Amino acid sequence: TAAATAAATAALGPTAAFGSPAAAAPRRLRLLCLHGYRQSGDKMRGRTSQLRRKLAGSVEMVFVDAPHEVRPFLGAVEARGG
Repeated sequence: TAAATAAATAALGPTAAFGSPAAAAPRRLRLLCLHGYRQSGDKMRGRTSQLRRKLAGSVEMVFVDAPHEVRPFLGAVEARGG
């Protein structure tokens, strides 16, 4: 009924109104991919290429590079004689 449609639209919010772009195309999940030590976003993108292909229609994988500053902890400095 019209009342049920109006209630469902109100529950989903204004961007999900019927005929709007949000209703026509569901949003893809955005997945933040953080690389590990001694890697980069590009290397991780290459290592996950098969996974990205399988998830391409439903997941957007975002790869970032971060400035990793690795400082030796006190025990490591003392063990090396520094």
